Amino acid sequence: MEQTRVFNALNTTVSQETLRYDSCGRVERKRVQLTQEGQLLDDSTTSFSYTFGGKMSQVIYPKSDRSGFPAVCYQYDELERVVAIGSPQAPQLYQSFRWAPDDNPLSGTLNAGLQEQDFTYYSPGWLQANTEPQAHQGFEENILSRYDDGKVQKVESRFSGESAQGLNTTVSVSYDELNRVTQALCQQQNLWDLRNVTYDPNGNTLSRIAGGQPQQLSYVPGSDKIASLSGAESADWDFTYTASGAVKTVSRSETADRSSLTFDYVAGSLQVASISLSADDKQLQFAYGNKGLRVMKQLIAGDRQITRRIYLFGLDAQPLSEVVGNDVTHYVYGPQGLVAFFCEGQRYAVIKDHLGSVRLVQDSQGLAVAQFTYDSFGRLVGSIGNTGLLRYRYTGQEWDEETGLYNYRARFYSPLTGTFYAVDPKNETASPYLYTSNDPFDYTDPTGESLLGDIFSWIGQVLISTLEIVAAVALDVVTDGAAIATPLSGALLGAGLSTAAAEVGAAAQHKSLSWADFGENQAVGAVSGAFTSGVGSLARARAMPWERWCRALSKAGVNAVKAANFVTRVGVEAVGSTLGAVTGKMVENGINGNNVALG
Repeated sequence: MEQTRVFNALNTTVSQETLRYDSCGRVERKRVQLTQEGQLLDDSTTSFSYTFGGKMSQVIYPKSDRSGFPAVCYQYDELERVVAIGSPQAPQLYQSFRWAPDDNPLSGTLNAGLQEQDFTYYSPGWLQANTEPQAHQGFEENILSRYDDGKVQKVESRFSGESAQGLNTTVSVSYDELNRVTQALCQQQNLWDLRNVTYDPNGNTLSRIAGGQPQQLSYVPGSDKIASLSGAESADWDFTYTASGAVKTVSRSETADRSSLTFDYVAGSLQVASISLSADDKQLQFAYGNKGLRVMKQLIAGDRQITRRIYLFGLDAQPLSEVVGNDVTHYVYGPQGLVAFFCEGQRYAVIKDHLGSVRLVQDSQGLAVAQFTYDSFGRLVGSIGNTGLLRYRYTGQEWDEETGLYNYRARFYSPLTGTFYAVDPKNETASPYLYTSNDPFDYTDPTGESLLGDIFSWIGQVLISTLEIVAAVALDVVTDGAAIATPLSGALLGAGLSTAAAEVGAAAQHKSLSWADFGENQAVGAVSGAFTSGVGSLARARAMPWERWCRALSKAGVNAVKAANFVTRVGVEAVGSTLGAVTGKMVENGINGNNVALG
């Protein structure tokens, strides 16, 4: 079966996808045709193979016939965890894993085994260290976390090799009562410090010392929109906005390569159609395809095209290949994101920190070719080597050098301000421009809209699990373990405990349990709980009067409602810093008649 989808990708560009499915309904072939003004720009095909259990086993990349890039193969253990990523000839060419029972990686290799990795954890499962015992040009990270909630207190980042010693950092982090970062002090280089951060009630930054420079931020009256930023990169910056609250212009007080940016948006959308660069009278133009993903970026000077980059995606939101003229770059991904890329006939390995930020690029011989160090909110403060090899950097996001912004898919992010340039599409924070609720050491925002979505998803799953446990106990108590109630309470208890254990493990790793995994844990727990609780109990069912059944179910319902109130309170307290800010903004806007979404 085939399905064709057409997307009006902007700037006279059209993206057409044709998907072919196998007998199990899985995509086995994806063809993308990109046209501009009726002219075919690109026609590429990606092929997929699967294991018997439905896991991706092989991907034949688009343009691989041109570049000579071999198929990427995935191998799994009996629990369907990735244990090897490689090629048909070298199964562990890119990465390998050894897993702990709680699904945390214990060790692994990168770069055809040249780079070893060992992972250690605190008892709740929080990452403590990522070490590389035998690397002569590698990267290691040690993390000190608070014992009660896992918040990062200190991060020690070390590069091996004499030339990179100036990039080593030991950063100590302090938070306020709402878990917002107030200081991040670098032991080696105080110019990389973040100091004395102050916030308004909505979490907007008012002042700070960053890069050794005092900075002041002012806001459009009655809103969360930054009007001006003084002291950043020895300059003053001014901002204007569209009616929907997205940044319209950014201007700098002195002449520089990025002295002024003007944004044009797709009507009724946060998607940027173009950015005009006043410094050199050029314009960036963008086109988007399925799920709003960027499929083209081109730099124009007048009527002349300077460069055009075409993005080719698989079934996820990460590009598999990019085409610039006759050059093709391929990207390889694993459970922790980008692990390698292939360009100009050369293979490179990528080593990241706990946030997924790229810190080191190695060639196929294990030699460092590029190294990166960032400040608290992602500004590149130190680098060595050929950094232009890779544009995916801070938290793994695409760096647009022309604008100084990161492409977080749903929105552009500025490491200079530490905020997004458009409002949160999901309206999840008091100020719709905040990045990670001002805690960039513990959280990331992979799509530009997902931080609190994960948190509220976690609360919902924990709420369901806790209700099941409480209802099971209540049902068992009020029925005196009656025969019919016992398997039911066992199923509830099994489902609740199984999912709660999985949630604890996921939270310990600073990630959320997918709803698919949630359902799987519910099913396994319910079946096992019902089976173990129900054996031998049917004979007692006849002795229980119908009236007692009604009273039992009524009491169980009351207890479930009480449990809901309790868990809701616990959940609110667990994310109190954010929910408190959201509630405060809602109250304020209710009084003043303002709209949270528009700042």
